Amino acid sequence: MNESFKNTVFEEDLRDLRSFFEIVKLPEDPIRLNKYSKITDVELLVKSHLNILKCHKGNLRFKPYLDRLMELKQFINQNLK
Repeated sequence: MNESFKNTVFEEDLRDLRSFFEIVKLPEDPIRLNKYSKITDVELLVKSHLNILKCHKGNLRFKPYLDRLMELKQFINQNLK
């Protein structure tokens, strides 16, 4: 997979996540995202991760932030809708 394709996929995922988090009601209470991650302020996590990804657009070193947001989206879709 070439670098430009990876960056394009990264950008598409980020755009989808931004749209999702703009309309979804975020949990107000702490959540356990997985057995290793407890999120005490979901709104802060979303804002900070989206800002980090915006500042480092397409930089694959920051993909873990994207992955965490994708995991949070999945959690919300499975548990809170």
